[in-house]
Amino acid sequence: MRRLRIDLIAATLALVVIGGIILACRSGPRPAAPNTPAGETQPDPVAEGSEPAARHDDGLEVTWENKVRYDADTAETHAAIAGRVRLTGGDEPREGADALTVTLYNHTPAPGRSGPVPSDVWRVDSATLNHWRAEGSEPPEYRLLLPWGSYSPDVTDVRLEAVLELKSGKKLTAQSDVLTIDHSEMKERGGN
Repeated sequence: MRRLRIDLIAATLALVVIGGIILACRSGPRPAAPNTPAGETQPDPVAEGSEPAARHDDGLEVTWENKVRYDADTAETHAAIAGRVRLTGGDEPREGADALTVTLYNHTPAPGRSGPVPSDVWRVDSATLNHWRAEGSEPPEYRLLLPWGSYSPDVTDVRLEAVLELKSGKKLTAQSDVLTIDHSEMKERGGN
């Protein structure tokens, strides 16, 4: 079981690095994926006017959509979680100096499970994080589209926790409320 978890974490990290490289070259609406109908683009990770779950803790604000995004670039599951991370305090990240870790906890009730289970962990290094920074955002804001490697239509409730580690060693932490997952986009696109 431990070996499987280590392999899952390694696979997730590889997907995050690949996703970060792909997203580093993108800003605004994402270009259409290879199997997207002609003329259609993928939306900004957190659409303007949406009302996702947000929490402020410790100088950090996180906003996550409960709608699973179809992402053709995500191997196997084609699922992704969209969110924004924004600094709200005076500790502004410096280019190339900070790192972000996001953990997804599965809160879906299941037989034999007594509580939430961490299912995915994304570690974003400082270079990739800098590429995800929204242009002209003050305070700094990062728009994320994280490949959800363990996605399953059976997952109904999740909570996300973000930890931004500053160069100074200070860690800023924020977590969402439990989100009820909307699988509609995955069903429309024929994803898992």
